[in-house]
Amino acid sequence: MNTRLSLVSLVLVMLSCSEPEEEYPAPRDPLPDPQMPADAEPSGHVVHAVDPFALAGSEETMTCYAWTVDNDAPLYVQGVEFQNGGSFHHSNWFVVPEDVYPGEDGFFPCSERGFEDVSAALAGTVLFAQSTQAQQESMRFTEGATIRIPARSKIVAGVHLLNLGPDARDTAAWMSLDVIHPALVEAIVVPFMLSYFDLNIPARQRAVFQGECKGSEFLDISRFALHYVLPHYHGTGTTATLSLFDGEEEVPVLDHQGFGASAMGQVFDPPLVVEDLSAITFSCGYDNPHDEDLTWGIGINEMCVVLGFASVGGVYIAGVEAGKTLSTSIDEDGTQRSRGACSGLLAPRGNAYANPIREEIA
Repeated sequence: MNTRLSLVSLVLVMLSCSEPEEEYPAPRDPLPDPQMPADAEPSGHVVHAVDPFALAGSEETMTCYAWTVDNDAPLYVQGVEFQNGGSFHHSNWFVVPEDVYPGEDGFFPCSERGFEDVSAALAGTVLFAQSTQAQQESMRFTEGATIRIPARSKIVAGVHLLNLGPDARDTAAWMSLDVIHPALVEAIVVPFMLSYFDLNIPARQRAVFQGECKGSEFLDISRFALHYVLPHYHGTGTTATLSLFDGEEEVPVLDHQGFGASAMGQVFDPPLVVEDLSAITFSCGYDNPHDEDLTWGIGINEMCVVLGFASVGGVYIAGVEAGKTLSTSIDEDGTQRSRGACSGLLAPRGNAYANPIREEIA
């Protein structure tokens, strides 16, 4: 989530992108013992080449990209491979109906079509997020777990491009989707996004920010099966953690150390199951070498985001908003430690989370 939104804004976004019931039906119950036709292929690949983008020397820019999939039937994605020729600092990819963000395929200014990450996620689903500056990355779920691309969909992305060199260059990317036959689908995974927006990292100091997500927003969440998790921060980031609470018991999930422009995602095989999810905590740590304080943003500034995919009843989006840090203290070693309470919402699942129907399997 590169866009900082208040809880009120999140609710308005959710309502503004709601669709009629017949277009976005509730997910269907799975069919009993579906059988794949004998002459069907169990898996396949969809490969897309992202148009090259021209960057001036040392240019940094935020832009958007659209790819109309042109699919008459749903696709069930078990894995995503992403490669780029460099200068893709970070990118977030979403599945939306093909009439959302209308316009030609290819790169476009995000503001021209009103794109931002939260509304894209709520209009459809999350497909993939690139680790910071990673040139090659794969995300593959366990057998039978998939992301659903409904019929007549478009894939859109918010892309952060950064040319680290002084010379102009063109950069391109390639995305490959590993799809499976609908008869093999056992679960449609659902995204969750956690962000700590209220960052204030002092100059020449270490700092850790912990978000605490608990309370009424979890009333609709009980059994929680975690399939994948990916942290996101920039060059001064040093640590990222995530813990789930099964009742009163803490279940550590993620403890990522350092920054190396490499893939940071973690797949859970088998999925990590929490039967009574009562809270989620997440944190990001930083070591700021600059002579100025850092806040949420691009350039030398920082972000703190955790994206995950789980088997759960709704799309959970939460964050510590600006001004919502509850306490800040300084450790004996000089590290600033801040903690804040999440504001969040649990959005209902739409058509992107429907199970395969008999006609698809046949």
